[in-house]
Amino acid sequence: MATKKTVVSTKPYACNRQIDSIVDSLLATAGDKSEQVREAVAESLFNLGKQEPNMVVSLAVAYLGQHSKHPQPHRVCILNALHRIFTNVEHEFPSDLLSEAVQQCVLELTATKEVIPEWQTAASEVLVALSTKYCNAVMEKLMEKVQPGTTPHFFVVQTLANMAVNNPFAMIPFLPVLLSTLLPQLGSVKLDNMRWVFANAISRFCEAIVEYIANPDRAPDPNVRRETFTTEVTSAYDFMFSNWLMTAKEARLRVAIVDALGNCAQLLAREKLAEQLPRLVHGMLALYKKHPEPFHISRALANVLIAYRQLREPEAPLPLPPQDLEQLLTALLAPDRTVAFLVPRLEGNERSKLAALALLRHIVGACHDALADRSSLILSATKSAISDSSPKVKRALAQAVIVMAAHGYLGLEGGRLLLQFVLQGCADKEAGQLCSNVLQLMSSTVSGSASFLFPTLLEFLIPPEFADAAEAVCRAVHTLFQEQLSPADTVIDYDVAHGLPKPQALLARLLALAGRPSARSGHALRALACLAPNLHENLASLTDLVVPKLCEFLDGDLPDDAQEKWHQLMLKTVKKLGEHLNDVEYVTSLAQQLVEQASAAGRDPAEKQFGNSLAGVLLTYCQRREVVVQLLDSIWTACRHTDPADRAAIAKTAGLVATAHMDSVLERLAAYAKGRDAEGGGGGGGGGIVGFLKKATSSSGASPQERLSVLLACGQVAAQAPKHLLVSRLETDIMRHLRPYLAAKDGGGRESKRALLETLALVAEAVHPSRLGRQDYELKERDEMLKYLQADLREPAMRALRHLQQLRPLPADSEAADLLREAARSVVSLPLDGGVKKAKFDEATEARVTSAVEAAAQLLETLLMEQPTWQQLERLLRLLLDEFAAAVPDLERERALHLAKRLLAAFHQHLLDCLDRPAKPVSRDPDLGGLVGGLVPRVTDPAIPVRELGLRCIELLLKLSLIYYEQEESVNISSSVSVISERLHRSDSNVMFQAVSDVGKLALRVLEPRPQLASLVTACVDGLREPRTDCASAACVLLGNAVKSRGAELYSEVDSLVGLMGTALARLDRDVPARTGLLRAVRSLCQHHLLPVLNCLLHKDLPWPDSDQELWHQLASVDAHKCLTTLLDTLTSALPYEEKADSRKAATKLPQATVTAIGILSEPECSADAVLGQFYRLLLALSLAASVHCSVDSGANPEAIQLALRRFLAGSGCHEVLEDVTWAELRRGANWQAAMSALLAGALRCRPQAAAELCAATLGHVQAAHECHRLTACLLAEQLLPADPAGSDNLLSALLTRLADQSAGVRRAALRAMAASAPRCARTHATSLLSACLNGIDDRDDAVCAAAMAALSGLLGCLAEPDLRPILVNVCLRTRACFEREAADLRRAAFALLAAFCSPEQFATGPSEAVLTEQAQSSLVPLLLHSSDPDPDAATEARRALSVLLPLLRAPGLSEALERHLRPGCWHPGEAAHAVSRQAQPERVPAYAAACLAYFRSAWPELRAAAALLSGCLLLNCTEAALRSQSVSAEHVCACLESLLKDPAA
Repeated sequence: MATKKTVVSTKPYACNRQIDSIVDSLLATAGDKSEQVREAVAESLFNLGKQEPNMVVSLAVAYLGQHSKHPQPHRVCILNALHRIFTNVEHEFPSDLLSEAVQQCVLELTATKEVIPEWQTAASEVLVALSTKYCNAVMEKLMEKVQPGTTPHFFVVQTLANMAVNNPFAMIPFLPVLLSTLLPQLGSVKLDNMRWVFANAISRFCEAIVEYIANPDRAPDPNVRRETFTTEVTSAYDFMFSNWLMTAKEARLRVAIVDALGNCAQLLAREKLAEQLPRLVHGMLALYKKHPEPFHISRALANVLIAYRQLREPEAPLPLPPQDLEQLLTALLAPDRTVAFLVPRLEGNERSKLAALALLRHIVGACHDALADRSSLILSATKSAISDSSPKVKRALAQAVIVMAAHGYLGLEGGRLLLQFVLQGCADKEAGQLCSNVLQLMSSTVSGSASFLFPTLLEFLIPPEFADAAEAVCRAVHTLFQEQLSPADTVIDYDVAHGLPKPQALLARLLALAGRPSARSGHALRALACLAPNLHENLASLTDLVVPKLCEFLDGDLPDDAQEKWHQLMLKTVKKLGEHLNDVEYVTSLAQQLVEQASAAGRDPAEKQFGNSLAGVLLTYCQRREVVVQLLDSIWTACRHTDPADRAAIAKTAGLVATAHMDSVLERLAAYAKGRDAEGGGGGGGGGIVGFLKKATSSSGASPQERLSVLLACGQVAAQAPKHLLVSRLETDIMRHLRPYLAAKDGGGRESKRALLETLALVAEAVHPSRLGRQDYELKERDEMLKYLQADLREPAMRALRHLQQLRPLPADSEAADLLREAARSVVSLPLDGGVKKAKFDEATEARVTSAVEAAAQLLETLLMEQPTWQQLERLLRLLLDEFAAAVPDLERERALHLAKRLLAAFHQHLLDCLDRPAKPVSRDPDLGGLVGGLVPRVTDPAIPVRELGLRCIELLLKLSLIYYEQEESVNISSSVSVISERLHRSDSNVMFQAVSDVGKLALRVLEPRPQLASLVTACVDGLREPRTDCASAACVLLGNAVKSRGAELYSEVDSLVGLMGTALARLDRDVPARTGLLRAVRSLCQHHLLPVLNCLLHKDLPWPDSDQELWHQLASVDAHKCLTTLLDTLTSALPYEEKADSRKAATKLPQATVTAIGILSEPECSADAVLGQFYRLLLALSLAASVHCSVDSGANPEAIQLALRRFLAGSGCHEVLEDVTWAELRRGANWQAAMSALLAGALRCRPQAAAELCAATLGHVQAAHECHRLTACLLAEQLLPADPAGSDNLLSALLTRLADQSAGVRRAALRAMAASAPRCARTHATSLLSACLNGIDDRDDAVCAAAMAALSGLLGCLAEPDLRPILVNVCLRTRACFEREAADLRRAAFALLAAFCSPEQFATGPSEAVLTEQAQSSLVPLLLHSSDPDPDAATEARRALSVLLPLLRAPGLSEALERHLRPGCWHPGEAAHAVSRQAQPERVPAYAAACLAYFRSAWPELRAAAALLSGCLLLNCTEAALRSQSVSAEHVCACLESLLKDPAA
């Protein structure tokens, strides 16, 4: 059961709120289910702990204390992080934090009585780590858990043991108390795991005591002696030996007890140890039988014996019984028995062989004399081990061989097998190095080894199966000559040594082994020097002179082209050898041996090729043609023509032979090309079936690969041919092999192309005037060769071009330029593996690529110097930089810049040589600034060689600029570049960018002319496209410096630069550093040219991408107020739309762009202060612009204006307005005026202080030329006038003039604005307002009329009866005229207005009562009829108005009758008509009848029917006298009713 933990309260050492939060999050995440996540969390906590150890430790300890219920993996993760911090971070922790950390770890250690290794081990490791520096603090807490009479926790004891090992010098002072507490509890420990931990702890305590006593100089108290702990240790020893050792059943426990007893023995008293030694040793020996792994027992036994020797005299005998001594020493005293035991084991499995060989090695070394008669048995027993394929057995046998060799075993019969095994082992991957070392040891340190090594080793030099041991054999031979052989012993008697090869064979083999600049070549040459007297009598004098020089070359620093140089050195050496020996037969035999060995199966291809080359050199001394032909045929037959390397090697061999036997070589090449084999070509061929088969195979012709070998050989023959024979043999013999390939369309395939290119290069070099010694020679096939070379440029093609283009006649300029471009492209883009599919980029491939680059550089320099102009130089550099300077592979960039540097250096030197000559005029300035800008990204290239090359190219360009502009060098360019170059080799990005900054400053000082500055800036902008972050940042640094320091000079380039920067910004991701730098450069350009940049951005096509919007942000950051002012002025003066021929309106682009720009600049993060400062202008301008977009027929962009308005409102703090406006309506065809009114009202609510300024600004737009502007001004006035700002009277006066506007919308908006001003302006402007409303009621436009009536209704509440008395009748008449308007809402408004005028609460009392009574009588019939209006709402409004008029009728009966019918749900037209007809005053009946007759012509059938019904009721219920009138009579009414019978409406 787990006990409840005590939570440790820790006050964190706060560092930073954000960092604290991060650490808390990491601590919480440490409980993730994924082990990988927990490991990552622990790593992060450790990294944070290295920076802020106090904070991380305090938070971790507090977290553990506060979350006692968290699962074990969670806690283990945090504890592991704490362990790493305490172990690896050098820091002095505060005492309070330390105490709390220790306390929490002890709680983790003892939280449960159960043993949970993962959790408790983690806590234990933290305590052990803390004990390294704070042992006292840890022990203080742990000792609390070690109490007398109570068995401590398992991990408490384990932690104490580990602390004793970790810091013994700090633990020793605590051991007396600790032992006195723990030892009495040994008897109560019953469980095996507890016994194990106690035994382990006692063992570690004893080790700590021994360590402490052995190092008194480091001990805090040097007076502590062994006797201090003897009593406690003796007590522990006695108890464990007597009670635990013999009763322990578990092997692990027994091992721990034995280990403890062994360590205790070192602290026992002398007498006690002597007394216990026999029993102890006997008991330990008995344990050997029980434990398969005896290591721990042996270590304990060794400790016991060491302790005894230290306490007693060294000569004192061991007090052991005889049987124990015999058991210890049996192995040493019976070697014969041991060998007899081991020999059968050498036939067993791998494990048995390994053990047997290891013991055999030691026994042979220790008991050689006793095994003299067993040597044959031992040698024969090793045969099975020799044939074993196990690498482990081979290594063990090789180790045994060196011991056996030291005792002469290899000189015995059968010893040769062991030597052969060692030599064959040199080729083994596992044991190769070991076997080489064994052979070297035998030759150097084993005395007498020369007797069986020399000259026997030479027998193994030539056989192919021992080829991999050749280096070891050569080294051993040289060592024998230096260490063991006397001069007499070095002489070889070939008659006696029957198995040795001939001298020529040995010399040939040693020369072939020296084909590469490697250690093997050095060993072979040194062995050759030692053996020289035995190989030829004249050879020693040559080797003494040549070999030291060759070895000196090998021992020094090898150049990049070491292989080629070494090959040439060896060819020259062999040539000297042929001359020096002065023995034609010997040299011929040597050549034969070289060919024979090279042709042997299993030879390394490189050795084979090199040997054939050496044979080719030696054949030049041969005077017998048949021998030359025979060896050449042998080489040709053995060649693998499918291998390009073999083809190249045999071609070189043919060229070497041709220097002395040209005609014979050409003859054999012609035969090989026709497919004749060696024998057939020689005229033999043999008979029988063999000869028949040879003839049959030869008749089929040479294979394509053989013909390629012939082709390559022709090139080598041309290159090596004597001058006096070359021209004649070239035309007759060599070119005939080349012409078929030149004429082929596809060149015969890739291999054929490569072979032909190589051959053409060799031929071109051979006929070059400098070699041929003739300037007048014309190669007939030159043009054909040039044409072919242009199709596939590689290194040989470049070499050929360089020479062919100098032959007569010279190529045209265009051809030379094409050659230049193709050469650069083909070489720079060579595959990294040189075009060969190999697993590794080997030396040969690297050499080919390097030579191709060098050939391209020479070709480019040649063509440039033929036309040394600035334009040619720029064209070449542009080709290299534009295509390859930013290439993905590092090697391509390096090649391109290498070529560029070569061109610049050549041109610079050319200008320096021509300084005294008059300069040639140029058509334009060279683009040096653009070239420098293009190279700047390379200064921070990931590849350091590219950085250096880029910097050097910039240096040369700056020097060229000084020469071109004839400037004085105000700063030492070379020294400045050298200083910068040193910093480019560092990996610190800050150092690199500082170097780039210095490069920029230097370039800006040198490139003073303005055109160079513009091209420099343009190139830097292009450089931002670099895919490598550091390279793009370099361009960014130079761009920023250039624009900041010299941006004022870029006025004429603003448009192009802004376009380039915007395009570059669009391509850059948001998280790249170059983007930030580019924005800084834009800001610097804006500081120099604010308005030109603004004008350029304003005229860009819409919509603008995000990159252009960021450019606007940079403008705002420079001077937002000026930008907004300029944009507002532009918007005010711009034509909002254009009138097309069909009277359609099309929005213009400039206002749209200006509105978009204002929206961008109005964003809160851009220019909040500037927006608030010009709030009224922005609101008015954007509102006017929005009205244009809502009014035009085409070109409108309502989304853009809405976005601009949103940004403006957000930037000015009017956030709530964004929710109030229905943005979807702010477009043409929608109710945009309502949306605009809501927007303006909300804006003024948020910024009421802008009302006065806005009022003054609006005044000018009320009279604007454009209808939409006037309409918007009226809408804005509607929102402004209720606030009565300063200037509102003028605005109202302006609105009155708009009542005659030709636009009905403007008139309506003006009336609404006047209605809105009623509460404040009604009394002061009553006459004007009433007149305007009355005129509006007469307007033909229904909406205007409705607005006028609405305005008049609003005025009623603001005016008194005297104000309205003069116009009451006029108002009533005009209102009744609106009863017949077609628009239902207009009729409703008329009914409502009439009701408002006739309301008793308003004007129906006093002097106006009589007037209104008369108007009520006149309105009775219309209202009664309209109570049946086809529009339900209009009918309802008419009935409501009728109910308001009833008191004014002064007819109580009529009023009462109608009132009943006007109640909700009680209306019935017929009953109401009967009621009116019955209660009507007789004098009013004619008027009622006349009014009914007027409605017989109504447009609505419902009204005509209601009029007929009322007329009928009047006829029915009224007297004849009542209808008798001049205007109407019963007959007239009846006649009209009859006419209605014909009404088409049912």
